[in-house]
Amino acid sequence: MRGLVSELDKRLADNYHAIEALDDVESAEGVKAMRELKETLTYRRIVKEEVRTLSPIYCLFNDSGEKLDERYSRAMRGSTRIKRQLNAKMTIEEVLEALNV
Repeated sequence: MRGLVSELDKRLADNYHAIEALDDVESAEGVKAMRELKETLTYRRIVKEEVRTLSPIYCLFNDSGEKLDERYSRAMRGSTRIKRQLNAKMTIEEVLEALNV
C-alpha cells in the first residue's frame, strides 16, 4: 500500500507540472488537467486512509514477527546446544513414531 501512495505522489507531481505548464486553466486542457488532479487526490486520500487504518495491524504483525524470529533463533541455538551435549540425534518424528503417537 505504501508503494501505491508513492506512485500516487509521483502522479500528483506530474498533475501539478501539467497544470503549471498550461497557458489557460479554463481551456479544455485545463479542465482535463483539473479533473485528473482531483481524481489523483481522491485516490491518494483513499489509499492513505486505508494505510492509516491498516497501520496498527501491520505494526502488530511486524513487531510480533521480529520478536518471533528472534525467539525462534534463540530457541534453535539452545536446542542445538542441548542436543550436542546429550548426543540426542533423533527427530521429533522419530520420537513420536517410537511412542506410537
